[in-house]
Amino acid sequence: MAASLLAASFDALLMGPIEVGQPTDEICSKISRRLFMKTPPERYVTAFIAAIDPASGRLTYTNAGHNPGLLFRADGRVERLEANGMPLGLFPVVEYEKVVTTLAPGELLLLYTDGITEAANPKGDEFGLERLQAVAGKYTAEPLVAIAVAIEAAVEVFADGTPFGDDRTMVLLRREA
Repeated sequence: MAASLLAASFDALLMGPIEVGQPTDEICSKISRRLFMKTPPERYVTAFIAAIDPASGRLTYTNAGHNPGLLFRADGRVERLEANGMPLGLFPVVEYEKVVTTLAPGELLLLYTDGITEAANPKGDEFGLERLQAVAGKYTAEPLVAIAVAIEAAVEVFADGTPFGDDRTMVLLRREA
């Protein structure tokens, strides 16, 4: 219940800065400050806040303590968009950094929650980032829904009936030609 309330607060706080087009680093600083004031000290949020210009492919992001985004490049390389700031809500004042990169036509961005990488099998092994990257890498040219289905199927097979300890959410974005 507490996590649901925190998620609802985060969602409500996020809408205003997004609607007025604030930069991702400023959004994170503002939301972090407000969450710090409204929540108990042990509550925080990790977030990957991004803005993309569809025409140019310019992707601006701030990763506030979240899992690294996976950017599958057209030449086969994979870039990990690592955290470049603390989770939101931990301290009253935190400065965040925004990073700018470009998505070329056909390139794919995968964002996901730790419920995917931390899914465990009966031995207690976790699915992990390497497996996620390998599965997604096999399907980068496929429709986005096919990539999502392939990842979910791989996690289910890996877990082999072990109950999931957390939600599993992913966002896939591809820049079309």
